[in-house]
Amino acid sequence: MKLSIILFCLVTGISGGSQPFDNMQASLVLTQTVPLNIVYPLCVIRTFAFDFAPSGIPKADGRLLPININQAIFSIVGTTYGGDGRLTFALPSLQGTAIISSGQGNGLSNYHLGDQIGSQQVTLTKNRMPAHAHSIPNSIDFTGFTGGSQPFLNVQPSLSMNYLICISGIYPSRSSTIQQLPFIGQIVPYTGSSIPNNWALADGSLLPIQRNLALFSLIGTIYGGDGQTTFRLPDLRGRAMVGVASGSNIQLGGTSGAESVTLLVDNLSAHQHSLAGSKYNASQTGLIGSGVPLDNRQPVLGITYLISLVGTFPSRDSGTVDPHLPYLGEIFAFAGNFEPQNWAFANGRLLSISQNTALFALIGTTYGGNGQTTFALPDLRDRVVLGSGGLFTIGQQLGSSTVTLSVNQIPAHAHSLNP
Repeated sequence: MKLSIILFCLVTGISGGSQPFDNMQASLVLTQTVPLNIVYPLCVIRTFAFDFAPSGIPKADGRLLPININQAIFSIVGTTYGGDGRLTFALPSLQGTAIISSGQGNGLSNYHLGDQIGSQQVTLTKNRMPAHAHSIPNSIDFTGFTGGSQPFLNVQPSLSMNYLICISGIYPSRSSTIQQLPFIGQIVPYTGSSIPNNWALADGSLLPIQRNLALFSLIGTIYGGDGQTTFRLPDLRGRAMVGVASGSNIQLGGTSGAESVTLLVDNLSAHQHSLAGSKYNASQTGLIGSGVPLDNRQPVLGITYLISLVGTFPSRDSGTVDPHLPYLGEIFAFAGNFEPQNWAFANGRLLSISQNTALFALIGTTYGGNGQTTFALPDLRDRVVLGSGGLFTIGQQLGSSTVTLSVNQIPAHAHSLNP
């Protein structure tokens, strides 16, 4: 008598393509510079809506500078951003890069000045896929589980600096023009570690109201505090800033996002596997995955972004500029909730060309408008600022607050089958 042995496949076919997905959250590219001779304070990052660095100010593009003719700058930044420390040092590179503040925010990692983290794209591995199994039609069996349910880093390219908030300076109001810089409540990225006079780290510290009445009158308890004796500064440690205004999803002082994300089965794109060669009376496994979008935002804090409608008209060439005057088209972060006179929320609104000819000459229709009667301001609502340069052009919008994975973007994987 002859015995026949039938061998069945003990593994499913492969599903998934292991293709990367875009890890950039909603972002807007602007011009960012590092003034070398403007003490307001020295070595803060200044941001502009036009496509050049004014008055010969170098862009934040990682360039090397000689130490011997930039002693004051080198004393502040050292080799935090590169250079050999003997002849050269580097400016920070913000091309396509967001700024987070150094330190350790609540529930976040600890970042040091100059840390570079994050990536433009993420390629998921099987260990970072949620553990899951598939049903088998016409059977009570299930496939074996595949996936490790490990988190992945949910941070786009970012550079750690020190966010400072002005606690003593020009008082801004709705009815008066800010004629000079800095103004109380203004927030700036700072390349150094020694905190200048009249500024404080935006690290969530509690301040006494009685000694900081002007700042308290502007921000109250938006960021915390009891409102009786104390109030809290914005806490940007480990966080990027996103703009808030009417129509934004995040509120002033609100936080959102996460450093890492652990996918759920529902986040997987609906997929199935071939059962060819198996013992089962079916050609495909059951489907699993619902394609639920995942939150693509790294930790952020909602802040007011303002753009100057009146100010010094910028020149492309070197020249002497009053360091205490804003440039026309300059963009600032503000911890308050209003527009001072001659400033506007950076919320994408349309302006009349005929009433804003100088600003239109600088930014044109980079951010929208018909170019005949209207042009648009930059829209930073729910967006992170990135520096221009390289593949990143002024006015470019990148990324999304959510990501929906396709089948090709889940890891290529198979499942075991019962013998």
